[in-house]
Amino acid sequence: MQFADLGFDQSRLLTLVVQAPRTYDNNQLDIARRQVLERVRSLPEVAAVTEMPRFPFARSSANVWISDSAAAETRAVGVLQTAVPADFFATIQLPVIRGRSFDGHETPADRVVLISESAARAFWPGADPVGRQLEVPSSMLMGNEPSTVARSLEGDSSRISVTVVGIVRDTRVFDPWNGFTLMVYSPLAAQTQAQPYQLIRTNDAVDQTLAALHEVGRDVTGIVPRVETIN
Repeated sequence: MQFADLGFDQSRLLTLVVQAPRTYDNNQLDIARRQVLERVRSLPEVAAVTEMPRFPFARSSANVWISDSAAAETRAVGVLQTAVPADFFATIQLPVIRGRSFDGHETPADRVVLISESAARAFWPGADPVGRQLEVPSSMLMGNEPSTVARSLEGDSSRISVTVVGIVRDTRVFDPWNGFTLMVYSPLAAQTQAQPYQLIRTNDAVDQTLAALHEVGRDVTGIVPRVETIN
């Protein structure tokens, strides 16, 4: 994918998907992904790696609800939302400009979110959003949570109150055709298996890193991994 300014430096970002023989079962594939991940992290050409269960910039549409104390009403606002691991923002170098990022141990059950600058302005104009609450559809959190925890999150309501813990710089990467959009980020649920996608930031030019990544995948599974650039 190639777009103009996305709000962060995409020139040294790659995605990698391990390719394995069709004869591999789920356990063999999990082992192969872990081996590739460990070796990729050790490469001098690689600055950071984040595991993702899907394409790193996948997102979906949702409504969230903002309470307006002055008007004594709640208004619905359309947003884009995605679930990300704690190191996602550091890997793509998208700064948290107020508050904090996820701490690495938080899950959807903690009911915390980060929002974009544009979302902060739309939700609470002229006010500090950190520490404020909004309501999100329960599916926003349940969709990336193991079923047992998802059932406990659902409770008796289709909406869940969450607390804003940080504000992230605006980016066009989730909707490059329409400019900066209102984004809500939730913490990704803890994963028990290695994930299909690796989001990689390189220290060197991308073309100088491709050969090393191809060699790692070939050594582990016998097949060159699928590696794509973000820019």
